[in-house]
Amino acid sequence: MLSCTIVGALALQLVWEMPSEFQVPEFIDGQLEIRIDADGVAIYGTRDGINALAKICTELAARSLRSDGTAHLHLEDRALLTSKSVNAAVAVFERPV
Repeated sequence: MLSCTIVGALALQLVWEMPSEFQVPEFIDGQLEIRIDADGVAIYGTRDGINALAKICTELAARSLRSDGTAHLHLEDRALLTSKSVNAAVAVFERPV
């Protein structure tokens, strides 16, 4: 869990509170759960959720890119994420020549 406190007038202090043991995702309200911890980012999913993510990535890679050479989508817009998941975007960029 991420907590945020204001320190002074303009400074912001972010503290990441780590659970003491691994918490298995419940997948009651979604098919994917994305978490951030001290070691990095983890993506947990049901088989359907992982397949949906793979399909999204494949479709995004095939999509026509915008004039700036990019395309992206937000996973929270796809009703895939659990309520405990952080929001996430998947993006594709044109490789520089």
